[in-house]
Amino acid sequence: MTVGVEIERKLDDWLISKRLIFVMDSWKVVFLLNAIIYQGASLSNPPLNTFVALNECFEYKKGFKIDLHEDHMIATDSIQFKDDCLKACLKTLVQEGFTCRSLMHMPRDNDCVLTARNTEDGARLEKIDDFGFMSNINYYENKCANGPFEKSSAIAEATFSSYKGILGGIQIAQSEDKTPMILALIDGLRSNSLMDISIRRSPVNDCFKLRHSEIKLSERLLQVFTDNKGFAIQPWTIADKQILGDNFLGSTVLLIDTLTQRIVDCAVMKIKGDPEEYERKKNLSSRKFVNFLLILVSFFVIRIN
Repeated sequence: MTVGVEIERKLDDWLISKRLIFVMDSWKVVFLLNAIIYQGASLSNPPLNTFVALNECFEYKKGFKIDLHEDHMIATDSIQFKDDCLKACLKTLVQEGFTCRSLMHMPRDNDCVLTARNTEDGARLEKIDDFGFMSNINYYENKCANGPFEKSSAIAEATFSSYKGILGGIQIAQSEDKTPMILALIDGLRSNSLMDISIRRSPVNDCFKLRHSEIKLSERLLQVFTDNKGFAIQPWTIADKQILGDNFLGSTVLLIDTLTQRIVDCAVMKIKGDPEEYERKKNLSSRKFVNFLLILVSFFVIRIN
């Protein structure tokens, strides 16, 4: 059996197991080409189908709506479809100011209301009737806005914002002794395509002038599919620490079209928010370990004396 046939068989089995046999053939072709071009590529953890990835970021609270003051809400333009409402909420994660933590979608009214709070930060939910005008309300909470850990974490980010209309980026979260987690959210890409998100240690003056041989030296962190509107999302997932390394701040993140191997955009990994707060959260586990050693040494000193 040839490598290509074996890869296609594994892909078909995976699609059927995930009930994603409706995935477009063009995506499948791109997937196969990519798996063959990159020797050793594995299908054990393939990029998520866009529908699955989008819905993994949200929890549907059937029969409820959020009870909030209007100051914590933003009404969007007319939006009929649920997925468009979910995407409108996610896009706020890479924009300044308002962050959507939950939403109410009213399909019969083509209405989508984004809210700045959810039950994680104490917002109260109200039960709604199964009949009547409020039965039109579908309430979702944005799990991707909560962060991947129970406690707040140190966040680093690389933000894409090019003249080509691309908006988005990736975030890396670190907390105590936890494995780093990564999230990616990008809009304005080529539709129905596969993208590599790779990291390059050495500085880059102009990413669009990198030669193909230089692009190949970067290491791939993630692959993401784009939907028919050029939107891609990877919910919080475990980052490959071997590829990421310990000192990734200042590294260049490359956004690469998997099929053409052309660079779409690039950005530098930076601290999100206050640098002192970042270091405090990042080094919390290190300080705990040092404190443990000090206590242990003190114990032995006392025993010796």
